[in-house]
Amino acid sequence: MKDIYMRNGRQDDRNYNPTIIEYEDITEEILQQIKMVLLTNKGEVLGMPNFGVSLETLIFTLELDNKSLEKEIKGQVTMYVPE
Repeated sequence: MKDIYMRNGRQDDRNYNPTIIEYEDITEEILQQIKMVLLTNKGEVLGMPNFGVSLETLIFTLELDNKSLEKEIKGQVTMYVPE
């Protein structure tokens, strides 16, 4: 299945290819889905209020322990990354 190429042209992304618009690589698809889940804040996706880990917020929350963070990430990846 073809999907839209979503990598950005940041200097630290050595795998970025400016000539690609679509791709059919399952590994790339899974990486993009995990990145989307991790970097999306809860409530940002219409109709899916629980989508997203809000990783930046969770990391800087002082009262959150490692087990809670791991549980949140595993739950989101399990639910929203079917591959």
